[in-house]
Amino acid sequence: MRHYAKVTSSFWLGHTGRQLRGQSATQLVALYLMTSPHANMIGVFHCPALYISHETGLSMDEVSDGLRRLKEADFCTVDADRELIFVHEMAHYQIGTDIKPADKRLSGVQHDYAGLPEGPLKRAFFARYAQAFYLEGLATRPHPDDDLFAEPVPQSPPKKAQTPGQAGLNPENISHQEAPSKPLPDENLPLRSLELELELNKEQELEQEREQTRARIGTQAGQICKAMKAIGLMHVNPAHPDLLALIASGVSEQTFAYTAQEAEERQKGFAWVLATIRGRLHDPQPRCMPGYPSHRQRLLSSASDDDEIDYGPGGLLPE
Repeated sequence: MRHYAKVTSSFWLGHTGRQLRGQSATQLVALYLMTSPHANMIGVFHCPALYISHETGLSMDEVSDGLRRLKEADFCTVDADRELIFVHEMAHYQIGTDIKPADKRLSGVQHDYAGLPEGPLKRAFFARYAQAFYLEGLATRPHPDDDLFAEPVPQSPPKKAQTPGQAGLNPENISHQEAPSKPLPDENLPLRSLELELELNKEQELEQEREQTRARIGTQAGQICKAMKAIGLMHVNPAHPDLLALIASGVSEQTFAYTAQEAEERQKGFAWVLATIRGRLHDPQPRCMPGYPSHRQRLLSSASDDDEIDYGPGGLLPE
């Protein structure tokens, strides 16, 4: 986490600042990106929209609209698949572009750059700052999706140098049989192309479903954290992996609200809420309380039509 960031007053008078006048939500998103605790000095960092929404108080729609407007203003580029953001001029303002090879900050820049995942934002940073930050020896690898359907360029075999004896060979003694100039056609090429297209379409559909699921869970996590704040738990994290896992497993908002109320009464925190819910869900006989299924409900919901249920003494299921 960064402890400080440089934001100059020229932001409000520069080209981008003038374009954003009257767009308070977009201005807030821009300032957040420049001062975000998740950012680094090179300006390419992991920052899901959920982080921005939670830490600025803006809605997800306002964040999405703000990022779109900033992209149109050439302020930043967003890689939604990797949840990365590239603030174009951030390295210029945080570090400068006229630094010497002996500058100790270069090692930090090169370390942050080398840690970026291969993709369009890493290549864009290299194209913009390779010369300023001496990144020539850290060139990015081409992404496999860049030329997915490009045909390979045929390579000619290297020519061998002729010896004086070979140069004087009689042309009549040389075979006139030539290798084919083009590879023979592959009869299975159309079938393989169709299979590849179907596989790509299937992968795109699965990715869309995963994106919709992540968006639904992210929205629900934000609502749950806002409800916890209203109860009194101030230090919450909507991107916490345990929280997202509990939501994905089907834990209701009522369960989180009840447990947060219990945590507030006991003067506990956000981590206690997650640990308590996780522990109670794995308890074979949890206490019957608001937001948690009773033992009777668990037995009935988990039993199939053919299962025999032990109703216990008197033919009654215990709570």
